Amino acid sequence: MGEVEASLDPATAGLTFDPEASVAAATGRTWSPGDLVTRFFGSLDVPAVTAVDSEALETSLAEAQSFVDVSPVDATIAFADGAAVVGDPVDGAALDVPAAVDVLTESWLSAQGPIELPVTVVTPTLDQAALDAAMTSIVDPLLSGPVTVTAGEQSAALEPATLTGMATVSGADGAFALQLDQDALAAAVTEALPEAGTAPVDASFTFVDGAPSIVPGENGTGIDPAQLLAVVTTAAQSPTERTAAVELVEAEPEFSTADAEALGIVEVISTFSTPMPNDPPRTENLRIAAAKVTGTLVKPGETFSLLETIGPLSLANGYNLSHGVADGVVVDVAAGGVSQMSTTMFNAGFEAGMEDVVHRAHSRWFDRYPAGREATVDDPSLDMQWRNNTPYGVLAQSWVADGRTHVQLWGTKHWDVSIESGGKYGFTSSRTIYNTRASCQPESGGREGFSIDVTRTVSLDGARNDEFSNTYTTTYVAWPRVVCGPDPSTLPPPAPAPEEPAPPAEG
Repeated sequence: MGEVEASLDPATAGLTFDPEASVAAATGRTWSPGDLVTRFFGSLDVPAVTAVDSEALETSLAEAQSFVDVSPVDATIAFADGAAVVGDPVDGAALDVPAAVDVLTESWLSAQGPIELPVTVVTPTLDQAALDAAMTSIVDPLLSGPVTVTAGEQSAALEPATLTGMATVSGADGAFALQLDQDALAAAVTEALPEAGTAPVDASFTFVDGAPSIVPGENGTGIDPAQLLAVVTTAAQSPTERTAAVELVEAEPEFSTADAEALGIVEVISTFSTPMPNDPPRTENLRIAAAKVTGTLVKPGETFSLLETIGPLSLANGYNLSHGVADGVVVDVAAGGVSQMSTTMFNAGFEAGMEDVVHRAHSRWFDRYPAGREATVDDPSLDMQWRNNTPYGVLAQSWVADGRTHVQLWGTKHWDVSIESGGKYGFTSSRTIYNTRASCQPESGGREGFSIDVTRTVSLDGARNDEFSNTYTTTYVAWPRVVCGPDPSTLPPPAPAPEEPAPPAEG
């Protein structure tokens, strides 16, 4: 077995010395003159007789195979930096158990050292012949030059480095085969041939006379990835035919007209509005946000994100400076006032039974919003999100008119929703804040803080849904009294007035 050694316990392995058979072999009847003379006057070599339990011996040898046998190693082909990296095949070895039984039976008692057992060579499935064939028929052609892909009047060359980056060569049934990554190949050809075909157009929604209308999707033309894979794989392995011609096929949009119709966007499922203060820059910010919200489609299971829809909240995105609350005081911020869109959109989703994902109330209560039912927003740290938990699509519509911000959600009514607001409790008093910022806005304060509970019950066909039915507790701080300037208690005491000189003495 080469350099591998193993020990067998003869008794366990079914090998035992048979003394009776050995004596019988030595004393058996014979009339040979030579044997008779040897028995009387000399010595006689008689081989020991072994008793063999063949089944036990084969079992012991089979157990030894686990560390005696060496598995063969298949040849491998990989690619790195546009070149082939080859792993050579290696033969394995396996103990020949039937032959080993014969050898041990004959020699286990008489051997003077380790007994060499017969081993057979095990060739790998992917041997040297398979490797040589693959190098000739796959690797050499693949690396020989570019493959030209043609689609109509457009063409592009895929260099060997590009092809090897998406290629694997694997074996089955004793032979290698080339596989190209279909997605990577399609992406490479699409990038190389951007004008091949026309992109399909997804169906969409618009509003006509205030109601949703489907804009039909349009088919395009493009390259069939499966056809592309087949012709490029063939050309890449040909030493002479290095052109892969593909025919443009009709390409359907990912979101078709039928998909849009199936969403069931046929009726208003909720509407909500909030009054606006008289602040023209703030109102313009809300008009900008409303235009971005209008037409937003939330498919079943998808989550609406206010920041993704109307952000970034920056001057560069068209918003204006207006009042907002930061660190408890009023300051001018980009897109100031869009928390009103957050609150209005939150309530539209809240009343439609949508799943509340993320929302946070303002730190102080503004009486233009329902207490305990409002949501602020801060880009990028705080979003307002709800998830469409219905089997229908939800289409948002928003506008600013008559001194109010409006949001309307279209779809198919699914949930029955009831909302109850409790009374205010846990009142707190105002505190005084000294603000030394140049943009300080003085505030008189005086409005108390409080807590409030709002309970939403969501039902379907008369059965309460516990997952989406919740009680929300909101706590607001009191409106502070803001004084522009430093805290007088932190100022150094005034210097004492100089003493007046004493009047001159009168004589």
